[in-house]
Amino acid sequence: MKTYNAWMALTVFQKLMLTLLGLTAVILIATLGLARWSFERGFLDYANALEQTRLEVVSNNLTELYFEAGGDWKKIPKESLESHLYLLPKRSGSDSEKPLPPGIHKRQYDSATSYNKDPLNADMGTPPAGRIGINRDKAAPFTALYDENHSFVAGDWMDDAENLSIAIPIIAMGKQIGELHSIPPRFFQSPLETEFSKQQLMRSIVIGTVALISAALLSWMLATLFLNRHRYVLKAIKSLSRGDYSPKKLLSGRDEVGLLMEDINYLAKTLEENRDSRRRWLADISHELRTPLTILTGEIQSLKDGIREFDYAQICSLEQEINFMRKLTDDLYELSVSDIGGLNYEFKKIDLETVLTTTCASYKNRALANDIKFEVSSQSQVFSGDSARLAQLFKNMLSNSLAYTDSPGVIEIRMMTEDNQVTIIFEDSAPGVKPDDCERLFNPLHRQDESRTRRRDGSGLGLAISRNIVEAHRGKILASPSKLGGLKITITFPIINGYRR
Repeated sequence: MKTYNAWMALTVFQKLMLTLLGLTAVILIATLGLARWSFERGFLDYANALEQTRLEVVSNNLTELYFEAGGDWKKIPKESLESHLYLLPKRSGSDSEKPLPPGIHKRQYDSATSYNKDPLNADMGTPPAGRIGINRDKAAPFTALYDENHSFVAGDWMDDAENLSIAIPIIAMGKQIGELHSIPPRFFQSPLETEFSKQQLMRSIVIGTVALISAALLSWMLATLFLNRHRYVLKAIKSLSRGDYSPKKLLSGRDEVGLLMEDINYLAKTLEENRDSRRRWLADISHELRTPLTILTGEIQSLKDGIREFDYAQICSLEQEINFMRKLTDDLYELSVSDIGGLNYEFKKIDLETVLTTTCASYKNRALANDIKFEVSSQSQVFSGDSARLAQLFKNMLSNSLAYTDSPGVIEIRMMTEDNQVTIIFEDSAPGVKPDDCERLFNPLHRQDESRTRRRDGSGLGLAISRNIVEAHRGKILASPSKLGGLKITITFPIINGYRR
C-alpha cells in the first residue's frame, strides 16, 4: 500500500520516466546476461572441442605404443603412457592457485605446485600397481586411460567423476582396445583466458552503462515531447475554468490527445452558447416582466392622478396584465421544473387519436372566430403516455398556430403511423419562418421577425416546454417552413407492438 501511495504521489512525467527506464533496464540486463552466458558457453565449448581433438591425437599415439608392447597395456611404462596422455595441446602455466574441477574428490594441492604433486589423497585408497606421479603441465587437462575391460591403466584417477568426463574409444583393427577419459574445462584456466573474460565483462558493463544513460536521455526527451501536448490540454482546461471560452488551437495528429482537444473546443463552444443563452434568457425575462409592470404602473398612476376613471373596463385592463404576468411566471416555473426532470409523468395505455381530437375540438370555435380553417385527419393509435402532458403539448401547438396565423388562414393537423412510429404534423399558413430560425424557435423566450412577434398572446415558452414533453416520451420534434406559407411542426413518437413502451 505504501508503494502504491508513493507511486500515485509522483507526477506523470516522473511515472513515464521511471516506466521507460525500468523497461529499458530489464531488457538491457536480460540481453547482456544472455550475451555473457552465451560467450562463456561458446568459449568453453570451443575449449572442449580442442580437448576432443587432443584426445584423438593421444589415441593414435597410444595405439602405436600398444602394438609395440605386444598388445598389453601393462607392458608399457607408466611414465611413457602419462607423458602421452598430456602431450597435446601444451598450455601456458599459471602461478596462481587453480580451483579443482568438479567431480574430482578429495585432492590436495600445494598452493605453489598445485598440479605437480600426486593428485590422489591417501584416504581415497592405494592407486593401482605401478601408479606414479608425473611432473606434467599445470594447465594440462585431467586425463585417464582405461583398458578394454574398463580397468584403470594410467593418468588421473577419476573415481565417480567419470559421469562428468568425455570419452574417446581407442580402436585398432576394428576392435576397441581401450578408452580415454578427460574432464572438460568448466572454467577459464590460463591467465590469458581469465583476462580475456574480464575484458569482455567490463565491456558489457560499459555498454550497459552507456545504453542506460542513452535510454535516460531518450526517455526524458520523449516524456517532455509527449507531456507538452498534455500541458497544452491542461492549460486549455484551466482557461475554461476561468470563463475563457474562446476557441483553442487544435493539436496536430489524430491520437487521443488530439481528439480530447477537439472535445475541449466543442465543450468551450457549448459553454459559451449556454452562457450567452442564459444572459439572453435573463434579459428576455426581465423584458417580459417589465412590459406588464410598466403598463400596470402607468394605469395605476393615471387612476391616482384622476386622469382615468376607476371603472369596470379599467379593472379588466389591469386584470389582463396581471394574468399575463401570472402565466409567464407559471410557464417559467414549469419550464425550469421540466429542464431538471421534475415534471411528473403517469404513463399508461391511451388512444392518442382521442387525446388529439379532443384537444383540437376545444380550439375549433376560436379558429372559426378568427376566420381560420381547421382541418384534422387522424387514425386510432394505442400509445403508452401521459394523456395530460400530451394534451398540454397539443394545446401549445394549437395556441402557437392560432396566435401566429393571419386571417383568413388555414391550420392542418395530420396523424399517421408507419415504420413503428407515429407522426403528428401541425402546419399553418402565412406568415412564414426563415429556415435558419426554425431550430431556435424551441429556445425559451425566443421571438423572430416582426411578422410573428407583433402579438402578445403567449409567454414565448410554449415550444420550449413542448420539446421537453416530447423528449420525456422519447420522441423528436422538428420545425421547418410549411408549404402552406407558415410553420410546420413535426412530432414523432416510437411505437413497439402497437404502443410505445
